[in-house]
Amino acid sequence: MEPLLKVFGPPIGVLVELRLDHSEFLSLYCNDGRFSLQNMHNYQHAASYPSFIVSGIVDLLGTRVRLPPGTEQAFLALAFSVEAFLMTAHKKHEALDATVHFLLALTMWACTLCTLCELLVRHSVLATAGRALSCMMQGMWLIQIGQIMHTTPKPWRVDGSMAGNMLAPVLFAMLIVLASVVLLALYLVLQVWHGRSSHQHMVFPFSDSLEETEFSNRIQGNGDSANEDSDTQGSDSEDRQAPHPKAGSRRQQLRRAFQLFTPGHDTKDKGGHLV
Repeated sequence: MEPLLKVFGPPIGVLVELRLDHSEFLSLYCNDGRFSLQNMHNYQHAASYPSFIVSGIVDLLGTRVRLPPGTEQAFLALAFSVEAFLMTAHKKHEALDATVHFLLALTMWACTLCTLCELLVRHSVLATAGRALSCMMQGMWLIQIGQIMHTTPKPWRVDGSMAGNMLAPVLFAMLIVLASVVLLALYLVLQVWHGRSSHQHMVFPFSDSLEETEFSNRIQGNGDSANEDSDTQGSDSEDRQAPHPKAGSRRQQLRRAFQLFTPGHDTKDKGGHLV
């Protein structure tokens, strides 16, 4: 669903910027042949959409073709960086207008940074949560910009007063706190919904913990094939005395780990010790 929104959503955004929100299609040129300064900001907005179309196409392509790991995240980071670059270069004459657009550009750069973290630190929940927080902030701040610039402009646009220009960062900071609390509350609700008790916290699957999990699976699943004969002979007497351990006992896991890292070394079990 997300790739389809990336592919078909941006063209709608381009139409809104250049046609649907206006009585006629916005011209790039004036009658005297110069670029239209009045319409240039709409063209800057519209220029940020094609990169997201490309990102959506790459996502759809990844469902059919085996792409290099991280290709989707790389193109998504490219889309966010193009958007952030265009917004950073978005020139505004009024101080308040420049401030709110600068803060909007910060949310876009944050999306880019978090997506790059997802690319470099695979399976990191915190990186994904950071991207979600940045995207939430981008949408919430866009709504706030509409309120500042159009809905209630009088207290903000007083000539010669910097009060509105100083209040905008305060609202931006409060929205960051609000979005962070919302994400944390959503995490806690999902944790309760999955029936987890208060003393059993979900472990974030950071990259290092995933490596440990894969290593444990290798020990449990492939350790027997490293030295199958000696392991079978060494554990026959234990199987007669005790029930078969689930996924291997602690001692068996240590023995298999030793066999995994020293495949050429002949290990023997004498009295429950590795020699």
